[in-house]
Amino acid sequence: MSIPVWSYILIVAAGLLSAQARAELHARDLDGHRANAEAWYDSELNITWLAQTHGARGTAFDDGNFGDGMLSWNQATAWVAQLDLGGATGWRLPAMTDLDPPGCDHFQLPLSDCGYNVDPAHSELAHMFHVTLGNRSADVPGGGLVHRGPFGDLDGGLYWTGTSLVTHPQNAAWAYIFGIGAQEIEGKSAVTVHAWAVHEGDVGRALEVPEPPVAWLWCCALLLAALHHESGRMRAALVRFARVGMRRTGHSSDDG
Repeated sequence: MSIPVWSYILIVAAGLLSAQARAELHARDLDGHRANAEAWYDSELNITWLAQTHGARGTAFDDGNFGDGMLSWNQATAWVAQLDLGGATGWRLPAMTDLDPPGCDHFQLPLSDCGYNVDPAHSELAHMFHVTLGNRSADVPGGGLVHRGPFGDLDGGLYWTGTSLVTHPQNAAWAYIFGIGAQEIEGKSAVTVHAWAVHEGDVGRALEVPEPPVAWLWCCALLLAALHHESGRMRAALVRFARVGMRRTGHSSDDG
């Protein structure tokens, strides 16, 4: 059975659109060594995320167990406040808005401030989970921390926000659970929560990070179409076109 050429083109186009939808993270250099990105600028929220999501691990502020990078809320806020990365100061914990009514609504309301599927417009961590990384909360099949993006050390644990609980500001603060995509309230003395530093605006120097070779993907689609085309003449033409494109994008094909 012959599969239409346009089927492959549509598949590749859908993939490219999906990649572009999550392309708002831009690599930033903070230490002057341009081999790696120390931070990622989120152009949609206009904030910069530290590349290490466990940045406090092993520091004097790490009051959790075994140097695991988990720390109390007070230690977390003290850690981000003293950060000086390549001359960039003014780091903070991610923000969220405690919507009415104050406190947690016990996982009842969608697009609220507590539980699954909290409103990404009112939580920077929820925005990272749902919008930037493209994950779904664990209350649906296939939900959870499936996509980590460029943040290789991002785990499914708790991450502090910088927002205290309105009704008990001395004792509790909001945190986000990346493993299930939910927001909740934690006691500030808990030492089972990570701290992820963010900064207002675009911090650091832009890095050129290789992106998926778009032209090469199109060539692959054409090659697949050629292999399934009934017309020998059309098949040969598509193969030649795909091979030329692959050579120009730095790739090669071993098809005979």
